[in-house]
Amino acid sequence: MLSKIIDASPEWIFVKDRQHRFRMVNRSYAQTFGRQPEDFVGKDNLELGWPEELVKGNPTKGIRGVWTDDQEVMDSDQPGSISQEWVQIGDERRLFATTKVPLHDASGAVWGLVGFARDVNEQQQLENMQGARLRALDCLNDIGRKTEENPPIPEFLDWVTGRVPTAMQHPDLCKATIELEGKVYGTDEAVGMATQMVASLRAGGQTTGKVYISYS
Repeated sequence: MLSKIIDASPEWIFVKDRQHRFRMVNRSYAQTFGRQPEDFVGKDNLELGWPEELVKGNPTKGIRGVWTDDQEVMDSDQPGSISQEWVQIGDERRLFATTKVPLHDASGAVWGLVGFARDVNEQQQLENMQGARLRALDCLNDIGRKTEENPPIPEFLDWVTGRVPTAMQHPDLCKATIELEGKVYGTDEAVGMATQMVASLRAGGQTTGKVYISYS
């Protein structure tokens, strides 16, 4: 009955020993990878084809690695919750929220862990979209408030080119430039960058300038 309940769960459920070898996975876990549950038993993540950086970690990319989290739970003998853990599924990397709990033998020693994982990739994308919309609205509101101050045009355009990048997803990589009637406001780096968005400024049906938002 317990096995049927575990296999009925849409979330991943798995058990590993201290050598990171799978001792059990539920049907949902196995089916995601196009395998049978018994295919996992006795193998670790590397033997099952996981990318090494997702297994052992890659600090330069901010990836802790599943084995790092596994080891921390077993060594500390404390449950651990990982809100964002990358998993390679075919050609795609997806985010999972994972909870890992140490398992004990009859003497009380930790011999492994049980994990529960839920796919949060779509939820994360939705949160990113909502965050982007909020940043854009904040930027528009700030621009609206600035126009009410009626600043000189050059001062206002310089201010806008500094404010717009902070509303973008990667502000440290973003540059903004405004060309108006032959004059350039903000940094002119954005004009020559390979990755850019360009919008025309128009007045009275005539193009008077351009706005460049670019990434390095």
